[in-house]
This record gives sequence, C-alpha cells and structure tokens, in this order.
Amino acid sequence: MHDMFKDLKVIVTGAASGFGYAIAERLLKYAAAEVWLFDFNAFKLEEARDVLSEEFPNRVFSKHVDISVEGEVEAAIDEVYERSGRIDMLFNNAGRPMTFSTIDIAPEDFRKLSDLNYMGVLMVTLKVLPMMEKAGKGYVINAASMGGLVPLPFQAAHASTKAAVITFTRCLAYEYYGTDIQFMQYSPANVATNIFFAQEAE
Repeated sequence: MHDMFKDLKVIVTGAASGFGYAIAERLLKYAAAEVWLFDFNAFKLEEARDVLSEEFPNRVFSKHVDISVEGEVEAAIDEVYERSGRIDMLFNNAGRPMTFSTIDIAPEDFRKLSDLNYMGVLMVTLKVLPMMEKAGKGYVINAASMGGLVPLPFQAAHASTKAAVITFTRCLAYEYYGTDIQFMQYSPANVATNIFFAQEAE
C-alpha cells in the first residue's frame, strides 16, 4: 500500500459515486487516516460508506449535506472539525453537468447550477480555510472541467461555472503562495459517471 496520504484527514464532496467515490477509495488505499464523504443523496451516501467501511474500518465517515446550502455546509464542517480535530485536505468534487441550448436555460436553472458547481466550492473552501490557516498547512483540490478551459456549444451554463472554479483556484494559489496551504484543480473530459444520468432523468 502506498502511504502518499498517510495520517491525513480529508473531506470529499460528491463522494457517494463517480469521481468522488473513486477519490475517497484511493485516499483510503493510500493511508489517509480519515475520509469524510459528503453527498446530498442519503441512500447512495450510506451505501458508499458501508462498502468502504468494510475494507477500511474506522476510517470512513459520512455527512448528508447539500453543499449549495450555506447553513448545511457550515454545520457539517463544524461537526467534522469538532470530531476530527483538523481538516488536512479538501476535495471539492460535487457538481453536475447541464447540456442545453443556451437560449433554453432559464435564469433560475442557471442560478441553481451556479449555486452547486461554483458557490458550493466557494462556501466549502471559505469554511475550511480558517481551520487550515490555524494548522498552518492544508490542501484544497477543486474539480473543474475541460469545458471550463475549452468553450463548447450547448455548454454555456456548465462551462462558465467550471471556468469560475478554475479562476477561483488560481487566485487562491497566488494569494497563498509561499505558505503551506496549496490549491489545485483538475479538469476531466467526459466520463460516464452517474451525473450524466441526472439530466436524462429530468
């Protein structure tokens, strides 16, 4: 077993499936001390926690939380900090796509997507940062998208939220340059995860 993440205490948002679940699993395989799974889907969250706990007992925890709701974010992270004593790493993974003609996207739908894909990242990060500053170190890794780097048709809503995540991450990386708090983003292309079925179901 690799010990890359040895003893780290980590939050992964959108962790009940897809990238988030795979990230959580890899963190545990690479010796993370605690991994907190955050997700809005209570059923899948419980299922993911139970499966991972079988292989990694006493190291997997979960919180049912909608990261687009500020009050839920604050309460969940306060509980993690109180129980774990610190938060060493944050994976802001939660988000969803939106593939429509731009003219067919209602402002309210655009706002809801932004609340999840961008404001969710912002709120979780701002809540965790003072805890990392107190510890003097930490890692924040944000899920963006190739759409945030390469403009595409029918992706105006999704791509613009991810472009915001990329810029937010880069700004913080410069702001905290020279400290032991580091900021990174990753930008995947299309991958057949559960989020692609959410829009189809709607």
